[in-house]
Amino acid sequence: MVNKIDEADCKITFVLALKDEESYYLDPIEYSKTVKILNIINDKNIDNINILEGNEAVTLYGTYGKCGVIVLFSKNRKLKKTISNL
Repeated sequence: MVNKIDEADCKITFVLALKDEESYYLDPIEYSKTVKILNIINDKNIDNINILEGNEAVTLYGTYGKCGVIVLFSKNRKLKKTISNL
């Protein structure tokens, strides 16, 4: 069976950005930590969501940004510590 995500010509990139400019691409196919990170993210530890499109997305995220980027921002120290311990 073929995974529909793999068939897409283009996919939106999801990024978790932490307060010290550390960020994580949230792509379970490319990064094994993604599923664990997604399990600990909730509305209480996300401060802001930013949607980037077009040139801005490509400038900041290169080819990953060609279909747009959704950036989840968090200043939560507990979340950062939990992720760094994964």
